[in-house]
Amino acid sequence: ETLKGYEVLWLIKLAIISGENDFIKEATEIAKTFAETDNKAEKTLQARMCEYLSAITESTDLANNVVKDELYSNLYSIDLGIKEITVGPTQIVKSIHLAIKMVDAGGTISVDAGLYKGYLEVYKNVHIIGCRDSILNKSSDELPIFVGMCQIHDSVKIEGIVFTTNKNISFGDLDVYIHENSDFDSNRRKYYGIPLLLFSSCNAILRNVGLLDFKYEGISFDSECKAEISDSIISHCGCGAYFSSSFNNNTNTQISITNTQISYCADGGVIIRYSNPKITNCEIFSNKNVGISICENAVPVIEKCNIHNNERNGVEIQDSASGTFKNCQIHDNKRLGIWIREKAAPVVEECKIYNNKTEGELYSGILADDDSTPQINRCEISGHLSDGIWERKQACGTYTNCDIHNNEQCGVEIQDSASGTFSNCEIHNNTLQGVSACGDAKGTFKNCQIHGNNSNGIWIYGNAAPVVEKCTIQDNKTENMNKPGIVVSGDSKPSISNCEICGHLSDGIWEKERASGTYTNCNIHNNEQRGVEIQDSASGTFKNC
Repeated sequence: ETLKGYEVLWLIKLAIISGENDFIKEATEIAKTFAETDNKAEKTLQARMCEYLSAITESTDLANNVVKDELYSNLYSIDLGIKEITVGPTQIVKSIHLAIKMVDAGGTISVDAGLYKGYLEVYKNVHIIGCRDSILNKSSDELPIFVGMCQIHDSVKIEGIVFTTNKNISFGDLDVYIHENSDFDSNRRKYYGIPLLLFSSCNAILRNVGLLDFKYEGISFDSECKAEISDSIISHCGCGAYFSSSFNNNTNTQISITNTQISYCADGGVIIRYSNPKITNCEIFSNKNVGISICENAVPVIEKCNIHNNERNGVEIQDSASGTFKNCQIHDNKRLGIWIREKAAPVVEECKIYNNKTEGELYSGILADDDSTPQINRCEISGHLSDGIWERKQACGTYTNCDIHNNEQCGVEIQDSASGTFSNCEIHNNTLQGVSACGDAKGTFKNCQIHGNNSNGIWIYGNAAPVVEKCTIQDNKTENMNKPGIVVSGDSKPSISNCEICGHLSDGIWEKERASGTYTNCNIHNNEQRGVEIQDSASGTFKNC
C-alpha cells in the first residue's frame, strides 16, 4: 500500500513535467486499488493521494487551494527535478504561483494565453515566458494576462506577460486599448502605494511585458536592485515608473528601461528620486501630469527619448537633481518643455525642444528658475507661445551652440538676478526681441548671432547689466516698424564690446532714460536711422567704435 501511494505521487509529478493527462488517469486507476489497512502511515498516505487527485482534477483556482500548496511542496521535496513546466487554463498546472513553487531554480515556466489571478511573489531564479512576439497588436485572448500584483526578489526573467488589476480587461490590441481609454479618473493623484510590479533586492530582466490599469505605480524599485526593462508598455497607472531609494537611503539601484511606451498615467509618466536609472529610446506621452519628473538628488541618464503630448510639462527637474538628457525630442507638451528649479543642475545635449504650448497660455521652451545651474548644449528650441529660454530669479545656466528660433515672444529672456552665459548661440526669427534682459539680470552673451527677430535684437531695461561680447546683431526688423538693433533703458548698465550692429530700420543703438552702458570696439553700420542715439539722462560711454 505504501508503494501504491508513492507511485500515485510520482505519476502526478510525471503528469506535471510532461503535461500528459494519461499519467493522471493511471494514478487514478491505481488509487482505486487502494486496500483497507490498519497501518496509520499507509492510511494517511492513501487519504492524501486521494485529496491530491481530487484537487488536481477538480480545482480551477489553484492559487487559493491549500491542498494544492501541500501537494506541490511534497512534489518538490522529491528530487525528480522539474526544469521546465507549462502553465495554462487547459494544463495540469493552472497557476503561475504554484509553477514557481514546483520548478527547479534556473528553470523555465511557459505560460499559455489565458487569465491568471492572485498575488505573485517570485523568490526563485526562474524564467517566465508568455508571448514570444510583441504584445502590441495582439488580442486579449492571445496573451497571458495576470490579474494581481507581483513582487520580484531574485534573478528573474519575465517576457510576454500582461500585468493588470482589471479582471474585465478587454481590447482588440494594446495600442487601441491605450488610445480609446484615455479618459479615466485623473483625480487619483497619489502614486505612493503598493505598485503593480515591485523590484526588491533583485537582478531582473523584463522584456515585452504590459503593465495596465492600476491606481498606484505601474513599476517601482525598492532597495538595492538591478533590472532591465525593454520593449514593454506601461499605461493607465497612477505613475508609470517610479524610481526611489529613499526607503534605505542608497543610490545603488541600477535600472535601465529601453524601447518602452509609458502613457496615460495620472501622476506622470516617470518619477525619479534619489536614484540613477538609464532610460533609452522610450516614448513617454499623453500622461495626465508631467512626462518625466526628476527630484531629490537623482542623477538619471535619458537618451533618445520622445517626450510629448503630456498634460503638463514635458520634463521637471528640481531639488538638487541633475542627470543628463541627450538626443531627446521634447515637444507638444501642454506647458513648458523643461522646467529646471531648486538648485537643479542637469545637462541637456543635442535635444529638440519645440511646440510645447496650450492655445492662449504663454509657456516657454526652457524655464531655468530659482538658483538652478543647467548646462544646455547644441539644442534646438523653437515654436513656443512665450520665450524660447526664460531664465529668472538666481538661475545661472550655461547655454552653448543652441539654435533658438520662431518663438512667439523672445528668443531669450533673463530677469531678476539671473546670470546665465550664452555662447555661440543663434537667436533668430522670434516674434519679439532676440534677447530681453531686465530686473537685476547679469547674463553674458558671447559669439552669438542675433538676427531676423521681429523686434529689437537686444532689449535691456530695469537695472540689468548684461555682458555682450563678439556678437553679431543684424537685420532685426519688421517691415514698416522702426525697431533699433539694441535698446538700453531704465537704469541698466550693459557692457557691449567687439560687436557688429547693422541692418535695422531704426537706430543701431538707442540709449535712453538713465541708462549708462559701456560700448567698446563695436562696428555700427548700415542702419536706416542713426548709428547711435542717446537721449534723456542716458550717459553711455563709447570707445573705439
